[in-house]
Amino acid sequence: MPYCPTHNIPILSFSPEQILNKVFEYPEKTRVQILAPLVKAEKGSHKDTLVKIAKEGFVRIRLNGEIKALDEIGDLDKNKRHDIDLVINRLVLKDENRSRIFEGIKTALDYGHGYITLLLNDEEVMFSAHNSCHICGFSVPRLEPRLFSFNADGFL
Repeated sequence: MPYCPTHNIPILSFSPEQILNKVFEYPEKTRVQILAPLVKAEKGSHKDTLVKIAKEGFVRIRLNGEIKALDEIGDLDKNKRHDIDLVINRLVLKDENRSRIFEGIKTALDYGHGYITLLLNDEEVMFSAHNSCHICGFSVPRLEPRLFSFNADGFL
């Protein structure tokens, strides 16, 4: 299994079904918030991003770690770095919410370009649909036996 050389964590990829199964390992009645990371430590006012998601019907984001309604956010300081996560859904973990959670996971993976953040009660869990570190984005190709051949071009 490959590891991120910077963060020393396993590099894994998860399908929406695998993420859903991980969520349902938590106890029933766990508060679930499904977030799509949009901006990570980037300078700018991000006005276009905020206007776009508002037009698409979303009402909440997590701005620099704090959940806020879109209509209470003024202009962001263009000289500061910001983290913006789109709040896709907020639910309680129950079996009857399974399909809503699954749809939320798929939507978050779309908006987050293959990355998703889940807030499960107060625990933050990140997943990636890519073979990459969810913190820094370091990636490796999918491991296949041919990559370990003596004549593989420069991978190892």
